[in-house]
Amino acid sequence: SISPVEKNRTNVKTPMFVRSKDRCHIMTRTPVYNKSGSVLTYNFRYTAGEESFRPDEVQKKHVKHIIIGFYVRRHLEQFSFENAFGMTSLPLTQDITKFSKPLPANRFFLHLQEKQEATPTFQHQVNQLRREAMTIAADVYTIVYTNWYKEIYTISYAVIDMSKDIEEQFFLAKNIVKKYPNIKIICDRCDNVNKAQIAFEAGADYV
Repeated sequence: SISPVEKNRTNVKTPMFVRSKDRCHIMTRTPVYNKSGSVLTYNFRYTAGEESFRPDEVQKKHVKHIIIGFYVRRHLEQFSFENAFGMTSLPLTQDITKFSKPLPANRFFLHLQEKQEATPTFQHQVNQLRREAMTIAADVYTIVYTNWYKEIYTISYAVIDMSKDIEEQFFLAKNIVKKYPNIKIICDRCDNVNKAQIAFEAGADYV
């Protein structure tokens, strides 16, 4: 016979585990390298949650899922190689600062999203991340047309999108380098060897 307690236990339904729709997936992993072929870092692009497979649309609500899923719970080396560096475009949120140590920050390149605001709060956060040894990159348009231009010393890499307005972006990049000679230029979206060669000839440090 079944006791009343055991009978009640059998009637209790176990709550179903439901994965968050904000959980993201890796879309691409691209090496960022110089003229000699030495890899600086790997650039990762992620889905914006479970439902959007368009690149570069990650929102603040996705940041925690990306950091925990691909840099904390599962280590970066599972998707690249030992002692590799990772780079990705994320909106600035407190989650980045919160998880900067387990990332770890000294092997992480944060590519600021296009037109990322440069409020005093975000500028302070970027300086905090730099003190943790995190590397900061930003598109040339983001640098020139926002207040990041006044904080240019916080940015180590200016990124050029080789899929649009190449001449204009290189012109702006040269002005950035004049203001801050320590900054390096990365050319993104070099879809073929020819584009990579054009980028290097135009003055890119990495593609």
